[in-house]
Amino acid sequence: MSKILARKLMVMACCISLAIPSLVSAADDEYICEAKQNSKNELPVLSQDCPVGSGVWGVAPAIDDGLFWIQCGLFNEPHTVKQAQVIYNAVTTDVWVKPEKKGYRCLVGPYEKYSVAQKDLVNLKKVSAYKESFIRNASAPIKSPSNTSAVTKPATKQVPKKAAPKPKSSPAAAVLAPVVDNPAQPKPTVKEAQTTAEKSTKPSETVVARRDAKIGDKYYAIPFLMDGYDQFYMEYGIAWNRLNYERAMQVCESQQMHLPTADDWKLLIDSQVMSKKQWPLHLPYWGDDKQGLFTSGKVTQLTGTSLLNVVCVK
Repeated sequence: MSKILARKLMVMACCISLAIPSLVSAADDEYICEAKQNSKNELPVLSQDCPVGSGVWGVAPAIDDGLFWIQCGLFNEPHTVKQAQVIYNAVTTDVWVKPEKKGYRCLVGPYEKYSVAQKDLVNLKKVSAYKESFIRNASAPIKSPSNTSAVTKPATKQVPKKAAPKPKSSPAAAVLAPVVDNPAQPKPTVKEAQTTAEKSTKPSETVVARRDAKIGDKYYAIPFLMDGYDQFYMEYGIAWNRLNYERAMQVCESQQMHLPTADDWKLLIDSQVMSKKQWPLHLPYWGDDKQGLFTSGKVTQLTGTSLLNVVCVK
């Protein structure tokens, strides 16, 4: 597992009336940079202390890795989701609003690589209203290059991002038991590495396993809710759910499983299954008792409102 650059930001989530992403430093001086979203029609608003850095004017940084934003403008009023659709059509990640003294800054990102931000900038500048867009570099000074984990790109497709087609299940996805409201309806058991077609008595709650592994006497599975009502992001070209703690616990319990304890997480990390088998690494995972489980091995106590990855254990 590659190391994270000092002061590199990674995406997590907090919630006001809707659950939306926020930014968290992965450094020792960890802090949460909140964002708020009061309705589906509004873009998420970054807190004023979120670092957005300074403009990069035609000169690429010496190191491709870092923390970058595209500034799409400074406006008297914040963009709505509808107004931002043309931006979403040109970029590969999310659009945010950050209040400033002179108005509202429109931002796209964050990006962990300058080269990726540059590609999106080229596409965005093809839109006449955003020809003056530019990249901002919020990276901390770094003495030398270092490999980094892919930890920053949020790709929320439903809120506030434009409508996206329902993701298709990976052919190798194991089928988990569907969540059923009727207690009289029997729930199928989890079958390790099962690859048969998904079955559901309630289509809105069909659950499949994106990844699974047997480690010692423990069985781990990453659930995905196929009907698309829950938020998700893309990694390895596959959709992965981002859930708050209550929802994550509910999904695992519906499969007669539970969220991992700190010991369960250590066993999974030590096995190196996550890096070898392309398990999602962009976000931390939920653990038992509202713990945030980082792929670095770090465990942090959270409030439960963040939208994180989910792995269930049996």
